[in-house]
Amino acid sequence: MSVIKWHATKIMRLATKAGVSAMTDAALIVERDVKENFTVSSKLGTTKKGKKGTRRSGKGAKSKRHYPSKPGQAPAVDYGAYRASISHEVVVKRDQVHAFVGSDTKKLQQENAKRRGISAAKTGVGSDLDYGFYLEEGTSKMEPRPHLRPAVKRMRRKILERLRRAYA
Repeated sequence: MSVIKWHATKIMRLATKAGVSAMTDAALIVERDVKENFTVSSKLGTTKKGKKGTRRSGKGAKSKRHYPSKPGQAPAVDYGAYRASISHEVVVKRDQVHAFVGSDTKKLQQENAKRRGISAAKTGVGSDLDYGFYLEEGTSKMEPRPHLRPAVKRMRRKILERLRRAYA
């Protein structure tokens, strides 16, 4: 009779390490895509009413007009604070690896858990700036400017390819 030595802990550690590496790469792919696809406010020109911008942003001599993006487009960037706030984090819980793109990852994790039962390799996206949610989802007075979920959709093939390579 032969004896098989089972190294479950070592196998899980290696699998988790591969998963963390793959999820980090996937999060970076999404983060990069989000940041590259913002609309530059100064290139928009005029609003739909023909005005040259809707309001001034900033103070004093640094003040400039804000040119909003069209509904359905990624948000327009004036100074880049929102765009700069978008980052990523990879979290390992037991045998699951989660990637979050944004600054407020604790909030993202809670929302993700609420929305659906978290399973392995779920990705949440967002930012800690309070207006990030309103840009993505819209309000009663503003149409949505989706940019986070569309980035995940655009990058889906690259993400899946990276995850497949990690576990092949």
